[in-house]
Amino acid sequence: MEVESYRSRLAAASDNHDQSQTSKRDLEFAFQRARDEWLHLQDKMKTDVANLKDNKEMLSQQFSRVEIVRQLQQELADTLRKQSISEASLEVLSRYRANLEVEAQDLKKNFCQLTSQLQETQDQLTEAVRRAEKTQDHVQKYDLKQRRK
Repeated sequence: MEVESYRSRLAAASDNHDQSQTSKRDLEFAFQRARDEWLHLQDKMKTDVANLKDNKEMLSQQFSRVEIVRQLQQELADTLRKQSISEASLEVLSRYRANLEVEAQDLKKNFCQLTSQLQETQDQLTEAVRRAEKTQDHVQKYDLKQRRK
């Protein structure tokens, strides 16, 4: 009986050892799978971090482009506003110039009329002086005739 008991305990210990070896292999296999998965996840995380950095850089560049476009749009708006003001000033100056040209034409016409009137008046004065001299001549001749008589 004692031998039976030893055999039975030996068989149980052997089974226990086999189960232990199987459990150990299962644990080592599970550990290896967990380690492989952890390494895979670590690689994936590194890839994701690199992608995030790339995306951040790309977004930063896009933001810079958007900022440049915004500045260009502002410059365009300022330029258009200045152009509009310049066009309005040009229109005012054009009207002012046209008015000055009309006024210059009127002044030229008035000058011509005044020059003509002055010439007429000078001609009349010359004629009046000639007549006065002629009349004075006649008066002197008449006076001479009267004195001789």
